[in-house]
Amino acid sequence: MKQTVKKLLRYLGLFHFSAWINKNLLNILMYHGFSEQKNNTGLTNFDGKHLDVDEFEDHLKLIKKYCTPISLEEAILNKRLPPNPIILTFDDGYKNNYIYAYPLLRNYRVPVTIFLTTGFIDQSHYMWPDRVEFMINQTKIRYIDLLWEGDLLKLELDNDLFK
Repeated sequence: MKQTVKKLLRYLGLFHFSAWINKNLLNILMYHGFSEQKNNTGLTNFDGKHLDVDEFEDHLKLIKKYCTPISLEEAILNKRLPPNPIILTFDDGYKNNYIYAYPLLRNYRVPVTIFLTTGFIDQSHYMWPDRVEFMINQTKIRYIDLLWEGDLLKLELDNDLFK
C-alpha cells in the first residue's frame, strides 16, 4: 500500500510542487541505519529506524531530482544557499551506514554528516534501544504488565509489531 501511495504522489507531481514551495528553505533529513529486508539478520527493527536500502535509494533519486544536496559545512559557511537545499545526516554511526548507504551516496554524489556515538567505538555491546529491542525479540514471555500513567496495561510481545 505504501508503495502505491508513493507512486501516486510522484505521478501527481506532489514532490515537485513541494520542492517549489520550499525552494528557499533548508531541509534536513535524519536517518539512523539501513538494511536489506531480504537479508535482515540480527535485530528485527520493530521501530523502523533501519530503512530498507532500496527505499533509501528511492529517496536519493527524489533528492537529486528535486533538491540540491549540500553538506552541513556548506550550509554553515555559505551566506547564500542554492535553490532547494537539503542536508542528509545519520545518527549513531551504525556500521550499516557504511555497508549499505555509502555506496549509494557516492554513486548519487550526495554528501552526508554522521553524528557518531563515540562511546561505542571498539565496544562489543549495543546501545540501550538496541538492547531492549534484542531482549524483546529473544524473550519467551508473551505479555508484560506495564504501569503507565496510573493505568495497568497488558503489552503483548507476541505479535507482528515485534517480529
